[in-house]
Amino acid sequence: MTPQNHFEKYQPKFRQEAWIKSFLSALTVGAAITFAVALITWFMPVNGLWISLAALVVSIAVAMPLYYVKKYKPTVMMGARRLDSMGLEERMITMVELENDDSILSRLQREDAQKHLAEADEKQMKICLPRGLIVSASVATILGIAMATLSTLAAMGFIMSGAELMDPLIPDP
Repeated sequence: MTPQNHFEKYQPKFRQEAWIKSFLSALTVGAAITFAVALITWFMPVNGLWISLAALVVSIAVAMPLYYVKKYKPTVMMGARRLDSMGLEERMITMVELENDDSILSRLQREDAQKHLAEADEKQMKICLPRGLIVSASVATILGIAMATLSTLAAMGFIMSGAELMDPLIPDP
């Protein structure tokens, strides 16, 4: 029996966590692109709100599957690490590493790991998100929204645009 078969009941949780991480990473990228687009349109006489929002949606739609496939897609070793973090004392990692070893010690270790895994409850597994990812997504989103708002207000004439602010700073020839 392969280690992958032992992790079946945990796979939905692993996939859910990977998709959330992918979304937060894609949101960070999308909000940064939104900020850049809104900054550029702030210097132009156009309302860049819809352009900024379209850039956000397109960038999230492109980046999210890429992050999932390239960075966060659950693997057997990642699943073993996560399960070991529940108190299995590196039994799962050792089981995965010794998967192709057919010695007596390896078989005993696999049996011990399977016994402890059977005792573990999948409800104990919680979704873990890195704080840095949450903070970066939050900051990028706030900056993107603020710049898009600033650009829209300038296009509507409520505040000065970037070009109007730069006019007095540029010397006459």
